Amino acid sequence: MQNGNEQDKKKTTGTGAHPVNSGNAGGTRQPASGSKARTVPAAGTVTAKKPVSGKTAAKAGSTLKTGRPAVSSAPPRRNAAVNKTAAASRSAFAGKHTAADNMIKIRRALNITGKGTLRFTRQTASGFERFVNANEEEVQTSSRRRSPRRTIFTFGRFVVISLILIAVFLIYYANKTITTKEVTVTVAGANSAFEGYRILLLSDLHGRTYGENQAVLLRAIEATNYDIVLITGDMVGASGDPKPFYQLLEGLGTSVPIYFIAGDSDQGPLLDTARPIEGTLNQIVLEEWVLGAIERGAVYLNKPTSIKVGSSTLWLSPGSMLNLNADDALKQAEYELDIQKKGVIGGIGVDYTTLPFTNYRYRQYTALKEAALYMEEDDLHITLSHYPLSEEVLAAAQVNAPAVENAYLMAPDLSVCGHYCGGVWRIPLFGAFYIPDTLAPRHGWFPDQSIVQGLHSSRSSSTMVYTSAGLGVTDYGLFPDIRLFNNPEITVITLTTTLTPDLLGQ
Repeated sequence: MQNGNEQDKKKTTGTGAHPVNSGNAGGTRQPASGSKARTVPAAGTVTAKKPVSGKTAAKAGSTLKTGRPAVSSAPPRRNAAVNKTAAASRSAFAGKHTAADNMIKIRRALNITGKGTLRFTRQTASGFERFVNANEEEVQTSSRRRSPRRTIFTFGRFVVISLILIAVFLIYYANKTITTKEVTVTVAGANSAFEGYRILLLSDLHGRTYGENQAVLLRAIEATNYDIVLITGDMVGASGDPKPFYQLLEGLGTSVPIYFIAGDSDQGPLLDTARPIEGTLNQIVLEEWVLGAIERGAVYLNKPTSIKVGSSTLWLSPGSMLNLNADDALKQAEYELDIQKKGVIGGIGVDYTTLPFTNYRYRQYTALKEAALYMEEDDLHITLSHYPLSEEVLAAAQVNAPAVENAYLMAPDLSVCGHYCGGVWRIPLFGAFYIPDTLAPRHGWFPDQSIVQGLHSSRSSSTMVYTSAGLGVTDYGLFPDIRLFNNPEITVITLTTTLTPDLLGQ
């Protein structure tokens, strides 16, 4: 029994530093068989019941070395109030400590981000400098070394972006640059008084402005010489703002005669309801923008008009009166006018509102009849129309005047028009691929380029036709409000009575 107990003690005590129980420095408890009695081991011997921490082991070692029990460093017990106050202090200190740590972390993050941004900027600038100064072989080698995901700016992309920027600039510049086209038109058999007579042709402004008070447009016009100004409509356009047109007229002045007609996008030119005012017939029935243009010195061409040029006469007429029988039109207008006058006297309200317009048409047809009577063979006849006149209309004009004497206008020597705006978008080496004309073949797609703009001779009459490319963009186009490969244009037509080399086949 003694040997067995000694062996058990060796297993539990060991040698060297002796571990102690964390709650008692004196020894272990060993119950005897069949009882709960405690035995206290001799001094200097300690029995460990479970592993202890390093601090506890150190305390035990100190006890064994000195032979005295170690003094516990745990704070003495305090009451609940003191403990609560201490816990609150520790919590406040921990909160301040956490906030300070967060501020430090934020500053470190900002510092790291700033350094990273600066480093990335330097790397990008350095890479671009190497790219610019490197030869083709070095660029290709560098491109193979770099990961595709980090390839941001390559030479191909640089070229594409540059071409796009150049194209945008050129389109913008072209839309603000006025082209002056000089054209010579031969009028066979015309009086020699028209030799060298110059016509400034304007069309399709569509409310656009070219510089302050149209300074860019007027500068291009002032660089030319002309004897008369002809305007073929759509100067105001769908916007309804006449100010750009007024600025142009004010800049042109009244030193030369200016004649204009309305286009399909212009309002009116006649009102839907006559103004209930006392004034001239024009003031009662015409749109406001037309009256404003007349006030600025322009003449609204609503009937045939004659202008003396040397010993001969220049006749201007609206295209709507071509092929109109003056005798029939005048007779119908006289009949309606007589009925409506009686209706006004009898108090019929509808006649009171329609009488001004009937009277206006009656005056137009009276002027048409006079032109049919007095127009002579050696006079020059120019007709203005917004739409290009069809071959059928020109062919009929060639036949009607000789067939019915003094009832029709003579076939025009020259027809000037606009409307197409040169096709708006043009393809280099091909031309316009669309014009706003549903009556044209293929509804305007891929039209005959000879009728889109410029001068051409009618296939069914002796009339020369000039179609202006205009200054703006048609309101019925399929594309954005820009002109592509199609500069805004003014045209100066010089008349001659001699055959030009192109007509002679030279």
